[in-house]
Amino acid sequence: MVVGDKTASNKNVWLKDASLGLGANDSIEPGSRRKQKKGSARPKTMAELADKHQLYMQAVQNPRKEVKNIDVIYRTLSSRLLHSIDRTLMHKYRHAVTLREDFCGTAILCAEWVRSSPLSGRRAYGVDIDPSVIGYANSHIISNLNDESLVQLVCGDVLEAGCHSKYELPPVDIIAAFNFALCYFHKRRDLISYLKHCYKNLNDFGLLFCDIFGGTESIQSQVSRHSFDLESNTISHLFALRDKRSNAGGRI
Repeated sequence: MVVGDKTASNKNVWLKDASLGLGANDSIEPGSRRKQKKGSARPKTMAELADKHQLYMQAVQNPRKEVKNIDVIYRTLSSRLLHSIDRTLMHKYRHAVTLREDFCGTAILCAEWVRSSPLSGRRAYGVDIDPSVIGYANSHIISNLNDESLVQLVCGDVLEAGCHSKYELPPVDIIAAFNFALCYFHKRRDLISYLKHCYKNLNDFGLLFCDIFGGTESIQSQVSRHSFDLESNTISHLFALRDKRSNAGGRI
C-alpha cells in the first residue's frame, strides 16, 4: 500500500483492508476450540492471528480528524493572538508546519500530518520508548509515504528528546500527546518536568495538544446535579473528612 498525496477519503488510509490484520493466506479454523487429535497442530486463534497495532489504530485513532482539528485550533488561536499583538507576523505564524508526536506508537499521526498537506513543507517527528513499535511504524506506516524523509522517528524517552537533549530534535510548532499519554506520569514532579520540557521545545506561538479525559459522555451535552449542605460540606470539611477516613482505613 502506497499512500498518494491526492488521497481524499474519510477512510483511515493507514489501516489494512482486513480489520484483524490477517494475511491473505491466514485463516481462522471454525473448530479451533474443539479437542484436537493427538499429534496434530493446534490451529491459531483469532487473537494469535491479529495484528495488535492495526486493531489499536482502528479502535482508538482517527488521524485524519485529529490533524484537521489540530490545524483548525492552531490557526484560530494564532490568528486571535497575532491580531492583538502584531498583524505583520500573521503570514509567518498563521499555519503550523512542524509537529512532534510524543508517545507516538505507530506514528500514524506523524504520517497523516505530512500526507494531508504535501505542498506546505510540513515535517513531523515521533518519539516512543518502545523499539518494537518504532520498528513497526517504520516498516508499516512511514514506508508508505511518498517521501519518508519528512518524518523522523526517535526511540527514546520523551524527556530526553528535543533541543540540547540526548536525542536532538528541533523546536516545533505543535507537540501532540494524545490517548491520555500524560497519565504515564504518576508523580506531580514528573508531569511538571514534562510540561516544562514541552514549553522549551515549542516555537514562538507553539501549542501543546493533549487529552486527559474521554469516553462518549465527554463529548455529549449533559447536566449533572449535586446537593450540598453549604454550612458543613465546605471544601475544607470534605478534605478533612477524607483524611480522617483514609487514616482509619475507610473510603470516601
